[in-house]
Amino acid sequence: MDLTALRYLVQGKRDGRDLGPKDLIVMLETSSATVTNVVDRLESRGLLTRVQHPHDRRAHLLIPTEAAIERVDQSFAAHHSAIVGVIEQLSDTEAECAADVLTRIADALDALA
Repeated sequence: MDLTALRYLVQGKRDGRDLGPKDLIVMLETSSATVTNVVDRLESRGLLTRVQHPHDRRAHLLIPTEAAIERVDQSFAAHHSAIVGVIEQLSDTEAECAADVLTRIADALDALA
């Protein structure tokens, strides 16, 4: 669960979104107590910092550190390489077919929103 939380926080930072514990509760579909434990572990390992929310004194933002970003990138590098390797081996026809299927899936998911 720690790596999943970290991945959400890193992606949020890359997207320019400020995330806090409440966001992790929703993303991880878990309890406040579990998120508190996850955040405590990640903070103690130097993978995130808690900073005061600029507009809400009761809230904190969770900021992943550079070490966290490196850890997430390293963890998913093998997955990324495997995906790229398969994509690079596709013929033009296969690539067009795959792109069509992915577009249909994305459209179907967009229609749900």
